[in-house]
Amino acid sequence: LKPIRWIKSYWIPFLAFLGLLLYFGLRFFPTVTPYETAPLILVIIAGGAPLIWKTGREIYTGKFNVDIIAIASIFGGLAIGQYLPAAIIVLMMSGGEALETYALNRASNSLAALLKRKPQTANLWDGKEYQSVPVETVRAGDRLLIKPGEAVPVDAEVTQGSSDFNESLLTGESVPVIHGLGDRLLSGSINLTGPVTVEAISRAEESTFSKIVVLVEKAQARKGSIQRIADRFGIWFTPVTVAFVLLTYLFTRNFIFSYAVLVIATPCPLILATPVAIVAGIGRAARLGIIVKSGASLEGLARAKTVLFDKTGTLTAGTLELARIERIDSHLTEKEALRLAATLAQLSNHVVARSVLQAAKHRGIGRETVEDAREVPGGGVIGTVAGAKVMIGNQRFLAEDKIHITDSRPALPGELFLYLAAEGRHLATFILRDAVRKESRSVIRKLKAQYGMQQLVMLTGDRQSVARSIAAEVGITEIQAELKPEDKLHSVERAVRNNHRQRQTVIMVGDGINDAPALERADIGVAMGKQGGDIAVESADVVLLSDRLDRLTDAIRIGREVLRIAGQGIWFGMGCSFIGMVLAAFGFIPPVVGAVAQEVIDVIVILNALRVLRV
Repeated sequence: LKPIRWIKSYWIPFLAFLGLLLYFGLRFFPTVTPYETAPLILVIIAGGAPLIWKTGREIYTGKFNVDIIAIASIFGGLAIGQYLPAAIIVLMMSGGEALETYALNRASNSLAALLKRKPQTANLWDGKEYQSVPVETVRAGDRLLIKPGEAVPVDAEVTQGSSDFNESLLTGESVPVIHGLGDRLLSGSINLTGPVTVEAISRAEESTFSKIVVLVEKAQARKGSIQRIADRFGIWFTPVTVAFVLLTYLFTRNFIFSYAVLVIATPCPLILATPVAIVAGIGRAARLGIIVKSGASLEGLARAKTVLFDKTGTLTAGTLELARIERIDSHLTEKEALRLAATLAQLSNHVVARSVLQAAKHRGIGRETVEDAREVPGGGVIGTVAGAKVMIGNQRFLAEDKIHITDSRPALPGELFLYLAAEGRHLATFILRDAVRKESRSVIRKLKAQYGMQQLVMLTGDRQSVARSIAAEVGITEIQAELKPEDKLHSVERAVRNNHRQRQTVIMVGDGINDAPALERADIGVAMGKQGGDIAVESADVVLLSDRLDRLTDAIRIGREVLRIAGQGIWFGMGCSFIGMVLAAFGFIPPVVGAVAQEVIDVIVILNALRVLRV
């Protein structure tokens, strides 16, 4: 069935190939010589008509492209009796389109893999047992069971159990990730080991997987500026070719030489090189957990010389980590203090509470039973543990209960204090810190040394002291602190204006809602997609699905390779065509040889563009 489907899809090149095969076969029989050109004429009429119709419609709508040269070659062959090169051009044009389609399909394999992995069903708790239901029926708050080997149907939070999950198709992470209580699971990731119970936090159409599919579809549909450059290149190449053909005839008075120039000038490399390289680049990026929304975004990444970074959630992890515990009560161990803190923290969804829970989980510390607990927004949590009144929160929260904070000192840049008290006494102080991403410093170093970035700037709404501390740790020297969202936007606008004077682009990297205007305004907005806000992801041109800043350098590398390889294809193809035109004008290349040579050049250009898949 596959060969039949292929013939139906690509009947024009198949017909052209059969016609040429029949022509060469008939030449072995002298008795049918008068009819040997019939297959060629059939190929030209039947195969060339759809191509002529397509180009004619584009000309009618004002779209003058390089296909005009190919159509002129077909008509010219009919007019002067050069049926063989005209038929080869039909094969070349239709075969080139078929090769391009094959190349685009191959380049899109990683994107298509996403669609094949789309979860179809979910195990929903109906109050008595788990029932398999269509994933579209799942709502936020539903209780679901994910068995080993199953895909996570919607974004969810683990409520019971732990397991290894394969997130490679979504984030590019090859190593399975362990997820347990309180961890967020991405829809589309695969459960590898044990069953886990989760609570849905989104509907299927709002989940990470569905958003990725939408972004990928948009990426495939959009046309990048590098493609428009190729189109503009073709606008002047067409009249230059016509002029060259006319000059050849004026000097040689030979129709065959002039026609050979027209045949060798057929600019398929210009048509094929760019789209294949771009889609290959988008596919390669997707395999690394990078969604690039358009070909223009790839070009923008390649031309960037300035990168602006948000701080929280971009250069830093965006989640607080417990740096240390300072015990005030000498009878209380660190483990006991953390157990009490985690017991109350489990009742809150605040980022500070989640950080305490995460620290307890990593240290294997359990929680006790808490009674009469309540959370005070902006303050902390209070409850009864083992008959004692226990509180955890900020200094103001404890002060309202007349609790004196012992040995209090000012927080250092990037630090946050959380206080634990019981029965009116300060027991311990938890010092938390927004940790710098482990890869941030190496990314900054690589951007400077390997990619030649001229300006790296941190934009943050945080205090100057905090900004300076983080910047020094990662290696950034230019800081703009205490910025409001509109201030970030103005900073990006200034950078864009300055860089456009030098024909360079500006990248803005961020993750939060407050970064959305800046991401939108930058030439290339890059969003940290795993923890970033929906608005930031929608505003960005590039989304890093994994929680890894080093994917930024991967995206820039792919963009530069796409630009380089597409340029190679264009200049190689046009260079070969120009040399061939000169040789044809002097009679060294007959029309048939010119047509075959163009076909060989097309194949080389496509194979070269597919190298992007391996960068």
